[in-house]
Amino acid sequence: MSRGKRIVVDEDEWVRLQAAARNLRDLNENLPGLLDDVRGAVRRDLDREMSVVADRQSAFEGMLASAGDSVRDLERATTVRLDEQTRRMTEQRTALSQRIDATAAELRQETLRLLDAERARVDDTIARERAERAGQVARLREGLNDLVSDKERAAGAARTWLADAVAMRDFIRGHLPHERFAPGRLAALEQRIAMAEGNMATGRSEAALSVAQETYLQLSELRLDLEMRDREWRQLRGAATGQLRIVSGLIQDKHLCKGVNQDGTENDSTVEVDWWTSGKLSRLTAEVEELLERVGDDTRAPASDELRDLVDRQVPMLKQRLQEIAQEAGAQQLASQIRANIADSVIQVLQENGYGLDDYTYEGEDYRAMLVAKVRHNDGSEIVIRVAPVPGDPPGCTLDIDSFDTATGSDMIRWERARALAERLREEGIEVREPQESATPDPAARDVERLRRTSRPRGEVT
Repeated sequence: MSRGKRIVVDEDEWVRLQAAARNLRDLNENLPGLLDDVRGAVRRDLDREMSVVADRQSAFEGMLASAGDSVRDLERATTVRLDEQTRRMTEQRTALSQRIDATAAELRQETLRLLDAERARVDDTIARERAERAGQVARLREGLNDLVSDKERAAGAARTWLADAVAMRDFIRGHLPHERFAPGRLAALEQRIAMAEGNMATGRSEAALSVAQETYLQLSELRLDLEMRDREWRQLRGAATGQLRIVSGLIQDKHLCKGVNQDGTENDSTVEVDWWTSGKLSRLTAEVEELLERVGDDTRAPASDELRDLVDRQVPMLKQRLQEIAQEAGAQQLASQIRANIADSVIQVLQENGYGLDDYTYEGEDYRAMLVAKVRHNDGSEIVIRVAPVPGDPPGCTLDIDSFDTATGSDMIRWERARALAERLREEGIEVREPQESATPDPAARDVERLRRTSRPRGEVT
């Protein structure tokens, strides 16, 4: 006759045991090798970004060499401001990359502080430049009346201002990401250049001069706006790249972890985090690598606000997910070990009652899955022990004991056996509930070899 008894590990006990595993899985964000690598990468990123800025500034200075005197005078103050901003950016980022004593968390907070300060300076510089441009426009208009009275001088000045406006337009189009930061503005100013060219073609040089001067000043303002926004974006991109590299390094560090004992202490066993979490670490790695690739790609890189959000919000979320994955791996490994301990205790009790171990395996030979053991008595009776995980947070556990007796036996004896097993588990330090009746077991459960050969889809654990 076949009979089944079930013993359930108490939920509060699982909470305690899983908490022991989770408490040992704090991220170590201060790994010396990781931080050294990130600091080196920050310096390389800074050099690369600043080389783009330097090359662009050299190209602009080359354009100014052939510009009119008025334009060179107008751009002198702007050039000084940009040079100062370049120097400040370099000093800040270099100082940050040289903070050898800083932890990863401190580097992130300092980076956020610098980004906030730089954004405020960018906005202030652009606002002051616009105010100065308004004054320049007013001064140019005051001198316009003198030129208008002299047709020849007006025509010459119009040609010079128009040529400078065209040169500025070409520079912006060829060197600055105008559609990223100011979509449509360059196209609108190109229409004004066309208007000035039309005035020149019809002999209305005074009108051409007025339009060309104003258009140049607006183009110059646009260049500064784009230059400042692009530099801010490059700073944000460097910060995002550095923070993502820290996450990537932490993932590598958490590829293998120490095992956990039931009392919450570490042991010498090794936990392969990705395997125990059914690929969650690999999926997180792929997500971080995709972010790194996207941030580093000029054509796909996020906008400034998204980069700022990545540093401020997404990176801490990625770190939290990594910690949870590492904690889950420890919890799953400990749960598997507890299931094995339960099975061993049951087998020992049955051996004391005349049974011998016949077979022992995990379903599909997967330590994350159900553990199955079969014991046999000399009279031919068999008992199958199944210790199965119960999904959840924390994961639970059930113990099923299926008796296959050769003759009709006393159900009272089976209940006493189940109670004795529950008491033995409590003596082993595992709190369990009182046994309960389970469904009549399937005779196929006696075929342990079949369970050993069972295969499941990748990542599925039952």
